[in-house]
Amino acid sequence: GLPIAHSHQPIPTLELFSITDPVHQARSHPHSRLRTSTTAPSPIQHPRPPGRRRRQQQQHIPPIMATPTNPSTFIQLAQSLPARLKTFLARYPPLSILPLGAAHAPSKALTFYQRETPNPFLPRKHPVTGKWHDPKYSLRRQAELVKLAREHGVEELLPYTEKGTETRLAKRVEFGLRVKGTGLGEKVKGHKHERVLVAKMEKRRKAMLEMPGLIREWKKVGKRSWSKFPR
Repeated sequence: GLPIAHSHQPIPTLELFSITDPVHQARSHPHSRLRTSTTAPSPIQHPRPPGRRRRQQQQHIPPIMATPTNPSTFIQLAQSLPARLKTFLARYPPLSILPLGAAHAPSKALTFYQRETPNPFLPRKHPVTGKWHDPKYSLRRQAELVKLAREHGVEELLPYTEKGTETRLAKRVEFGLRVKGTGLGEKVKGHKHERVLVAKMEKRRKAMLEMPGLIREWKKVGKRSWSKFPR
């Protein structure tokens, strides 16, 4: 037979098919077996749906309460509150949710409960007997009301209480500064003479400053008529 003519052309390698576009590569070399394998595009990753714990955390996020300028906004907000908070705010309403004329005459805008106890979360002293009365709401009920108001974003409408969020955070900061054995951030009782030393020295300093005037007054009055003896 006829001799086979050997071609001196180089054998195509992978470098000849290093085309970035796989569609153009397949069209230009449809029967080539040396085509580079193109990596399949990564599938679109959809966000994973939140689990049960995530959904519970999202449900308990307190809504951000905007600062309203119209009392009607407070009325709409009050309609969405639970009955327990409605009853409390009806008995002890803050001045911020009262009508505009009530700010100039707050004594007339007070309810019967506010006249009896201005702050139901604090103990009060009876004006006639002088005896101290316990708060209308116990610490447990105060904590429940604060928690309920915080979930609905109306905690700032409650009166001052030791169970408030700001008060508890301030106490945590204060207690976090304590260093055992150094007295830093701690209240040391000390002895009686140590506790009264500052007031005693201040009283003595004032007496020494007033001494020249006291001597002049004593010389005018005389020894027999003098009655301002130290106690």
